[in-house]
Amino acid sequence: MSNLFFSSDLHFGHANSIKYCNRPFSDVQEMNEGLITGWNRVVGKNDTVWSLGDFAFMQFDQIVEVLKRLNGNHHMILGNHCQKIADKRKFLLEQGLVKEIRDYKELSFDKQKMVLFHYPQRAWNGSHYGSWQLHGHVHGTMEPYGRSVDVGVDSPWVTGKAEYRPLSFEELREYMKSREVIKDFD
Repeated sequence: MSNLFFSSDLHFGHANSIKYCNRPFSDVQEMNEGLITGWNRVVGKNDTVWSLGDFAFMQFDQIVEVLKRLNGNHHMILGNHCQKIADKRKFLLEQGLVKEIRDYKELSFDKQKMVLFHYPQRAWNGSHYGSWQLHGHVHGTMEPYGRSVDVGVDSPWVTGKAEYRPLSFEELREYMKSREVIKDFD
């Protein structure tokens, strides 16, 4: 398996995500533990994970405790529920809990260009050349467009069901093989 993973919209600590996203957890504690277990089942200690926003909806000290329990080297894209992470960016980086915190990132891995952003886009850098746009925010409710897909834990698009864990680069590469390249924009 890959050493590169992507996720979004974990919403650790956010009770309403259970109700509004139909998550299979009875309460916040069970959800938090289920998300941590799912993450650590696929992500190794030295793997790289990009979280594309809305990581947690809880007190900052609780966010730190969750980060300490998760495997991998964490990189974050900020989402609309990431104010505490944005406010404490310096602490998270200095403590090594997160390697990078950005609003947007362009990344290349195994010759594949990717645009990482919390929000879905209809056009992105290199979309007409086959680059991917990985996002969250919509909790699996928005159908993919070209090679843009929701990688959030509630999204069924890549594997056919919500996985409640990060998705590997290989899973995404396999999924993208069947997706058309949007040629509308140069």
